[in-house]
Amino acid sequence: MELLQSPVISVISLTKKATLSTIMQDIGSSPESLLEDIQLQGAKPEGPMIFVYRGCEGDMQKPFDLQICQPVNAGDHYGGQYDKTELEPFKYVERRYLGKMADMGTEGYEPFIADVEKAGLTIDTQCREVYTQFVGPDSDENITELQLGIL
Repeated sequence: MELLQSPVISVISLTKKATLSTIMQDIGSSPESLLEDIQLQGAKPEGPMIFVYRGCEGDMQKPFDLQICQPVNAGDHYGGQYDKTELEPFKYVERRYLGKMADMGTEGYEPFIADVEKAGLTIDTQCREVYTQFVGPDSDENITELQLGIL
């Protein structure tokens, strides 16, 4: 299992509280609203949207911070309603998940976490999802890069 390191990534983002049991409701239309605001402000998305989970430990009911991020050019002017910030460098292992959002936990994360633990790595409480291809929540054609933070 290859250990990777992300660079600093300039993003426009919003942060909200979420739980794993209510994640789809917690997200709602936030990604669409974020993209709409970015485009109205004249900034240009650079790359796929990234969701950052902070403090998520697998407990279905425990709240955590979910940061929904759209990478943009660091030099782009942005004066909209969301935060222009940077994602910090991040040490992680990655696995590609293909499929529906509802199955990502059981078919994506659970086997991935088991393999990471079997490899003797210590998982951090931050993980990221990079939405390389998003067709819709119920599509088998979604491609998501699951990134587990490693201590």
